[in-house]
Amino acid sequence: MPLVLILLFFLFPAGVSALEVTVDEGFRHTEITRGVQYWLTDDPTAKPPAPDSEEWLLSDDTLTLGFEERTLWLLFTVRNSSDEDHSLILDIGFPLLDEVDVDFRVTGHRPQQYELGDTRPLNEKSIRHPHIIAPLRLGAGDAGQVTLRVYTTGAMSLPLTLWDNAEFIQASQIGIAWYVLIYGVLIGISIYHLLLYVQMRERSFLWFALFLVCLVGVFSFFQGILTTYVIPQARDYSNQILIWLYSAATGFCSIYILRLLNVRTSRPGYALSLYALIGIGVILSLLSFFIAYSVMIRLVTVYVMVSLVIVMAVQIRRALDHNAAAYYAMTATVFCAIGMVVTLLEKTGYMTSTVLTRSAGDIGFTLMALSYALMLSYRMRWEHLERKRAQQASYDLQANLLAEQTRHNKELEQLVEARTSELRKANAQLLELSTTDPLTGLYNRRYLDEYFTTQYALLVSMGEPLGILLMDIDHFKRINDTYGHPVGDQCLTEVAGRIQKVILKKGYMAARYGGEEFIIIMPGADAQQTRQLADRLLEIMRTEPVRVQQQDIRVTASIGALSAIPQVDTDPDTLLRDVDEYLYDAKNQGRDRAVFHIPELSSDKI
Repeated sequence: MPLVLILLFFLFPAGVSALEVTVDEGFRHTEITRGVQYWLTDDPTAKPPAPDSEEWLLSDDTLTLGFEERTLWLLFTVRNSSDEDHSLILDIGFPLLDEVDVDFRVTGHRPQQYELGDTRPLNEKSIRHPHIIAPLRLGAGDAGQVTLRVYTTGAMSLPLTLWDNAEFIQASQIGIAWYVLIYGVLIGISIYHLLLYVQMRERSFLWFALFLVCLVGVFSFFQGILTTYVIPQARDYSNQILIWLYSAATGFCSIYILRLLNVRTSRPGYALSLYALIGIGVILSLLSFFIAYSVMIRLVTVYVMVSLVIVMAVQIRRALDHNAAAYYAMTATVFCAIGMVVTLLEKTGYMTSTVLTRSAGDIGFTLMALSYALMLSYRMRWEHLERKRAQQASYDLQANLLAEQTRHNKELEQLVEARTSELRKANAQLLELSTTDPLTGLYNRRYLDEYFTTQYALLVSMGEPLGILLMDIDHFKRINDTYGHPVGDQCLTEVAGRIQKVILKKGYMAARYGGEEFIIIMPGADAQQTRQLADRLLEIMRTEPVRVQQQDIRVTASIGALSAIPQVDTDPDTLLRDVDEYLYDAKNQGRDRAVFHIPELSSDKI
C-alpha cells in the first residue's frame, strides 16, 4: 500500500498554490521555486495584472524559459513570523539578465525599489556581487509583496533564493573564495603552459594556455565575476563579450588540436573543418556588432555545439590512428563538452536549473584542465622511463664493449686515430670552404667581417695603425662582354693569385670584397707601407698582362687606400666606407691609379 501511494504521488502531483515565504527566528535561506506567480507580456511597458487575477500562472519549479524575448513579471509574498526585524537578500543566481526591476511593498512603509541587470551601469549604491541581488528589510510581524519585472534578449533563467543577510554574506564569501581558488588554479595552469612555450617554443602550449584563459573568461562571465570585478566598465558590451569569448575559445582550441594531433598533415580533410570553425568564429565576432544579441546567442549556441562535435570527431579519428595524445585530448574534451552542454541547456531552459547543473561547466572545465595536466605528467613519466631504459641499454652495451676491448684495443686505437685524422681533415676543409671564395681562393666576405672586427679591436688596444687597400679591376665588364664570362673568371683568379704573392710574406689578409673588388687588410701598416704595397700592385697589374686561352689581356686596377690608427669611439665600418669613397675617386680621376687619404681619426701622414 505505501508503494502505491508513492507512485500516485509522482504520477499525480499535488496542485501548486501561490507562494508565501515565511521568515522565522532561525531563518537562513530558502530557494524560491514552486508557487511563484508569473506573467508574460509582449508589451514591455505594460503593468502587471492584479495579484488575484487569473492571468497569473504558477511555477512548478525554477523558472527557466530559454530564449524568451517577452517581459516577465513575478509575484510572491514574504511574511515575517518572528518578533524581530529581518534584513534579507533576494538573490537571482543567473546574472545574465539585461533588466531586472525589484519592487518590495510592505503596508505602512515606503516601497523598496531597485533597477538591476547586467546591462545597467553600476553606481555608488550598487552592491558589488556576481549575482543580481536586492536587499529587503522586513519588520517583525510584517508581510510584504515582491514584484519583479525581468527583460532580457538572451536566455531567461531565474534561480531565486531568499537569504538572511548575515547568512548570505558568509555563503558569498565561501562561494567567491571557491571561484577564486578554481580560477586561480586554472590561470596558474595557463601561466605554466605559457612558460613552457617561452622555454620550449612549442606553440601547442601557447594555444592551450590561451584556450584556458578564454574558457575561464566564459565561465566567469556566466557567474557574473568578469563584469562585476574584472572589467565592470565593459558592462555596456556584456552581450558581445560572451560571443567574443566563445569564438576565441573555439578558435584557440581548434588551433591547439591542429598542432597537438598533427591533423594538417595526417588528416587534411579534418583540418579543413577546424579551419572552418576558426573562420566562422571570426565572422560571428564581427557580426555581434551589427546583429541583435537575441539572434547572435542562438547562432553561437549552435556554433558551440557543432564545434564540440567536430573537435570530438577529429580526436576520435586521430585516436583510431593510434595517436597517443589523442586519447588524453579526447578525455579532456568529453569532460569539457559535458560541462558546456549541460551549462548551455540549463541557461537556455532545456534543463532544470539546480546547483549541479549550474556548476556543471566549472566542474567539466576543471576536469578537462586536470586531464591535460595528467597527460603532461604521463608524458614526462613516459620520457623518464624511456631514458632509464636507454641508460640501461647503454650500460649493457658498454659492458660488452669493455669485454671486447681487451682483445681489440690496439685495432680500435688505430681505427680511432685514422677516423680522427679524417675528421680533422674534413673539419679543416669545411672551415676553408666556409671562409674561402670558391672562385679566387681568397677569403670571403664572411671571414673578412670577423677578421676586420677582431684586428680593429686589437689595434685599438695596442695603439698601432691599420692599412686598408680596396682594389677594383678597371673595365671588367668590357672584358666579360668581349671575351666571355669564363675568361673574366680566369682574370679574377689570376689577379687574386698576384695579390697573394705580394702579401704572402707580409702577414696581411686579402679577401674578395664583391664582384671584381678585392680588399687587403694590413695590421700595423703605416702610410708609407700602405702606399708601397698599393704601388707594387699597380705596377704588377700594368706590366704583366693576363694570359688566357693563348692571348694576353691587359688588365689595370684602381685602388682606394688609407692608413689610420683605430680609435675606441669610432665605428670600424667608417674606415671601410672611407676607403670605398677613395676607390670611387681613383676611378673618377682616370683609373689605373691609387688615391690615398688620411682620415681624421689617424695621426699618420701619407
